[in-house]
Amino acid sequence: GLLECFIIGWILKASLLRRHVSRRGTVIPPIWDVLVKFITPAILAYLLYLSLVGDLAENYSGYPTDQLILYGVGWMLVCLVVALALTFVPWKPEKLKRRHRPEEDELLV
Repeated sequence: GLLECFIIGWILKASLLRRHVSRRGTVIPPIWDVLVKFITPAILAYLLYLSLVGDLAENYSGYPTDQLILYGVGWMLVCLVVALALTFVPWKPEKLKRRHRPEEDELLV
């Protein structure tokens, strides 16, 4: 939500988006720009802060910190190594040459 407010409010310019929507349909009041740029991000940042303070106050389910680092960060590193290793596995050319047939779509479900 914070990222969306930043992108819409500051990068894409909230006023341009508001005018575009107002020309096409529902009229959006100018206060919307202030809400998207300042009020909503402030509330979301405060809620994120409260959530982080609450989550970091104690370890997850009372586990010791060393176990959290070993199992949490360790598994993330294992997944990263496996993902990087799989990027170097070559594709099988025979699978790339085969064309998709729409009648095979039911096999995807």
